[in-house]
Amino acid sequence: MMLMFIYKWAILYFPEFYAGAVPLNRFIFVNGVLTGIFTLAAILINYRIIKTEEMPSPGKWFSRRKYRRILKILFIAVLYLSALWCWNFLFTLAFPVEQAKVLSAFSFSCLYLITLSIILARQRSSLLNPVLLLAAFTLIVFLPLVNQAITGIRDNGLQHKEVYIACFIAHLIILPLIATLMACIFYYFMKRRKKNRTLIHSFQVFVIIYSFCVLLIEYDHLTVFFGYTGHQLISEMISYNHRLPWSIILLTGSILLIGFSVIKNHRFIRQVSYLLIIATLAKIFAFDVIFLGDTGRIVVLLVLGVFLISFSFLYRMFRKAAGRRISGYEDRRTGGQADKRTSG
Repeated sequence: MMLMFIYKWAILYFPEFYAGAVPLNRFIFVNGVLTGIFTLAAILINYRIIKTEEMPSPGKWFSRRKYRRILKILFIAVLYLSALWCWNFLFTLAFPVEQAKVLSAFSFSCLYLITLSIILARQRSSLLNPVLLLAAFTLIVFLPLVNQAITGIRDNGLQHKEVYIACFIAHLIILPLIATLMACIFYYFMKRRKKNRTLIHSFQVFVIIYSFCVLLIEYDHLTVFFGYTGHQLISEMISYNHRLPWSIILLTGSILLIGFSVIKNHRFIRQVSYLLIIATLAKIFAFDVIFLGDTGRIVVLLVLGVFLISFSFLYRMFRKAAGRRISGYEDRRTGGQADKRTSG
């Protein structure tokens, strides 16, 4: 049954998924749904049979536990492909455009990996670590593909095509899915790898950089979609966004990160935020200021001076407040332990 499922996906469903008509042919859709249902039923029956105590162990190299693990992996993979098949049909039925296939695949992958991570974490399954790595890989690989698809949808939407306009607005649902998936990756990875600081710091840097990339890409798309008037080129609008607007977003995000690191007492995130601020200031002085006139340069330099002075003052104030809060918490905890020893 599994071989038939793989054969049909390789020969029929994958080509139809990526190069077929939009929306999908209903006969092929029903065929794919039935194939997935029968394959899932066969895997569950085999899993149940192997799990029963009456069945003897299959052998030394393939114990009952290994067979169950293999069947569990197969079930997760088949369930993903079958559910993706249904999700893509409904998504492209609502938004019958070619680029919607990428959005449907990415949105469903995020939703599926979020649900799967939570279930495996509750089961304390050893499959959680591979799933978290697969989730991080999915975020990295799909980012340029999704950006390209959204660009095509946006450009067609600017020509007042209603289907593309609706699809562009609907793509915003991907943002909370990305945020939730990154939160799952970060939370469960931190929980399982507390002692491995190198991996934890690597994931923290990945989350920060990926979040800024998504934020800047979405800023470009939204400013072009809502600010395009037809009298300027889209490339000129995006080129303008890459100057001071991007720098302002990076500085604002870095300041928020520093505030978060001070409140939570995360030294590494604070250091990464410092590097982001330094890199952004270097970008402003080396790249952004070149495209401004004399008056614009003077204004930008004055604003940066006021920003740096205000930032240093506020940072010292928040640092002292956070230090008092942490020391007060430690005093209360130490006092509570001392009271317990005294009462004992």
